[in-house]
Amino acid sequence: ARRLAHTNLNAFAGNTDPGISFASGCCIHLQQYTDLYPEAQNFSQRVTDIGAFLAERHAGDLVFRPLQEKVALYLPCTQRNVLGVSAPAQLLSWIPQLAVTVINPDGGCCGAAGSYILTQPQMSDRLAEAMVERIATSGCRILVTTNIGCSLQLGAGLRRRGLDIEIMHPVNLLSAQLA
Repeated sequence: ARRLAHTNLNAFAGNTDPGISFASGCCIHLQQYTDLYPEAQNFSQRVTDIGAFLAERHAGDLVFRPLQEKVALYLPCTQRNVLGVSAPAQLLSWIPQLAVTVINPDGGCCGAAGSYILTQPQMSDRLAEAMVERIATSGCRILVTTNIGCSLQLGAGLRRRGLDIEIMHPVNLLSAQLA
């Protein structure tokens, strides 16, 4: 991990460009490099989540085609507890006629929980089932989330139940709807 972190730091050294992360868990880890490597301060301060980046800099600059669709939004623990919950919902609000339901407005974990998906599989699966049930009853055909682990965990739960629900990052849905 230390070697890979130094590879990242060297790759982004010498510039002041923002580092944009597509995955909420990765974004948090990159922002917290300074906890492990004091020399990473300049880099870590420049790292931002793609949703926050777009919401801050491009609101109103882009035009999207309408989509008459029910979409479920799952807010991962990383998004909810560290990055903030507003960016994904704000991004999705740019798509006209899109009906968005937040699957876990009261919190709740999908069970991926960092390494729990590997180290605590029974607990992980129990947590996933609660979220999969919410997704199943939402009537959605698309599930959006910003965390790779959550995508994998919820996708496995949906497949176990035989549900054909597409899972994607909010930015992928935005890209598909660009006018």
